[in-house]
Amino acid sequence: AITSTSSTSLLSSGTKPPGLPGISTPSTVQTSQVSTVQDLIQNSECLIRSLTSPDLFGDERDGIIAKLNQLLSACGIGNGYYKGDQQPVSYNAENPFYQFKAIGYSRRSDYCDSDGIVALTLGINYEQLSSATQRQKFIDSMNVILGNNTNVRAHIELIRPLPDNQTEILLYVTEKGKGRSSSKELCAFLKQPAQDTQLKNQLCVVNVLSRTIVDNVKKNAFIKNPPAGFDSQIWQQAVRDNPDPDKLLPYPIRGFEQLRKRQELQAAEIRLEERVIEELKQRLVQINSKLTAGQNQCSYQRFVF
Repeated sequence: AITSTSSTSLLSSGTKPPGLPGISTPSTVQTSQVSTVQDLIQNSECLIRSLTSPDLFGDERDGIIAKLNQLLSACGIGNGYYKGDQQPVSYNAENPFYQFKAIGYSRRSDYCDSDGIVALTLGINYEQLSSATQRQKFIDSMNVILGNNTNVRAHIELIRPLPDNQTEILLYVTEKGKGRSSSKELCAFLKQPAQDTQLKNQLCVVNVLSRTIVDNVKKNAFIKNPPAGFDSQIWQQAVRDNPDPDKLLPYPIRGFEQLRKRQELQAAEIRLEERVIEELKQRLVQINSKLTAGQNQCSYQRFVF
């Protein structure tokens, strides 16, 4: 079990990441909202027109174009032409007529911000980090990136294989006398240009994410609003059918590649569990051998004395 400890200000001394949200005036926000709604309505009208009543030739060929556009939109590819003087509609996997989509469920993170967990995705195979020696080398490199301070140490929470010969490492950092750095603080520090370059060049890190639980406010907002291209009734039905609402969240799946990715992640998780079980079996065999040797030694000592 993870024990939550107080977060530290160790990493806050670094440069703050750019792009922090500022304060917008009400008029700007209102104008932006109106523009967004108008664009949405216009885009929807163009999409429907491209599928039902294109006006390119003025004869039966327009009906053929409509059927072709319907096929393209169902596949989420290509552009739909509907009027000679208008730009074509671009069809992607987020359009509501895209057919190759489904809804699955993903597990919510169990970590809170004070646990300090950050997920690093490495572009190397799991086997390259499977031994204790290899993992210690990784920790030593992380300590250097963190400033080579003897009071600051990186720790591995978990290592798991990913598809495409990648590996995920859950990492946290502690400072002597202060406990763990917060997840968001550590993530912001590692995404600074200098640290980001070191992570990429020395450890083949391709992505850094803060691993924290989704709070109830964000969770409710997420499940209330269907993802782009999903019917609200189907999405809400998936929300109601959630087998474990406290631990799982509905998750949109678009296209074969995303489905394949989830299948590979599941297969990698199963292989990891099998590896752990096999390691436990080996440890039990070793313990049993030592226990037998100890019993034999005790029996011999009794016989001698």
